[in-house]
Amino acid sequence: MSDVVDPLDSLPSAILADVLGRVADAGDIAASRLASRALLAASYQCPRVRLSAAARARRLRGRGGGDGATAFRLAAANVASLLGPHLRSLALDASQGHGCPDQAIWAKHVEFDDANDLHLTSGESVAAWAATAAGPALREVDIADFWPQSCWRKAEALPVISRLCRNELYEAVEPELFSRATEVKLSPRFSYELMRRIVFSMTSYDCRSCLRKLLVHMPPSILTTCPFIPLVNNCAPSCEVTVLFHADSSDATRQAAASSWPLRFPEITWQWGTWQ
Repeated sequence: MSDVVDPLDSLPSAILADVLGRVADAGDIAASRLASRALLAASYQCPRVRLSAAARARRLRGRGGGDGATAFRLAAANVASLLGPHLRSLALDASQGHGCPDQAIWAKHVEFDDANDLHLTSGESVAAWAATAAGPALREVDIADFWPQSCWRKAEALPVISRLCRNELYEAVEPELFSRATEVKLSPRFSYELMRRIVFSMTSYDCRSCLRKLLVHMPPSILTTCPFIPLVNNCAPSCEVTVLFHADSSDATRQAAASSWPLRFPEITWQWGTWQ
């Protein structure tokens, strides 16, 4: 009896990895690994993965293994560590909790949850995947917290990502995150794009911020108008804004900003500096 030939064996692993990346769902990718040795090999090079806490919990409950409440953050870290530099996009969705009826009631009535296993924007949670080999390679991260756990806790995702991820990383989070943030630091690597997304979230969803400290690294530019006006408009009274100009920025650009921006926003405490 001859061995059955897997038709996928003839395809390059890079193509199969891209196909799995388009599937993205971690559960579906795991199932496909069992269907073909070629897909199993390609799964280690998958560039995009999406993990849902609710979907994962449903699968575990279906197998009689509980809901894995304490393991979702560990699962995200394991996926990032397994895929390493191949991973370009990571989506973590805990917005529906673990899919339990009582959690749906909490979310509907905006009740607090003392647990923190689905507070995905905590520094510890973000560092779990950002500190792996995938961190420097990631280009996109999409995070959705479980609101009853995150609404009363500090969001620490931005500074941790800035410290551990090297690429120009676009982070998409629920708009409410920015309404809860008290301090935002925009690093040189992704300041402009992240700033644009923050402003878009605030203006589109009418989020009023409690922002008290803002640090912005300005790229080399001849701009003299403040590029983050909507963000400043959402700052708390007496917010401290520190603007670091690139070392290549002209004296005229610095002087124009230092003379005009404080006049437009006199309630803001302005500080100036240089980065390179």
